[in-house]
Amino acid sequence: MTTPTYPRYPRTPVYVDAAPRKSLLLSAILTFFLGPLGMIYTTFLGTIVMTGLTLVVAVLTLGHGLPVVWPLCMIWGVWAGHRTNERHRRILAVRGDGW
Repeated sequence: MTTPTYPRYPRTPVYVDAAPRKSLLLSAILTFFLGPLGMIYTTFLGTIVMTGLTLVVAVLTLGHGLPVVWPLCMIWGVWAGHRTNERHRRILAVRGDGW
């Protein structure tokens, strides 16, 4: 009589979180120092929109409108990072993994 052999690896699938969380602090710091270009970390489309808006406002107001647009970039960048984190959290919750 022979003894059965068992595989040495688990048969259950192992899920790896392919998309790490976005750091909201890093997003705020990047947009504080780089303005709309710092938004590349969280949202590429937002970067294009806010860069265009920043250029238009800077030209039309001779730079005096930048103190209004710059914080908007920061808010949008942090909000986009939060939204990305929530989307990944929901996907992992449906899949059954904890985050």
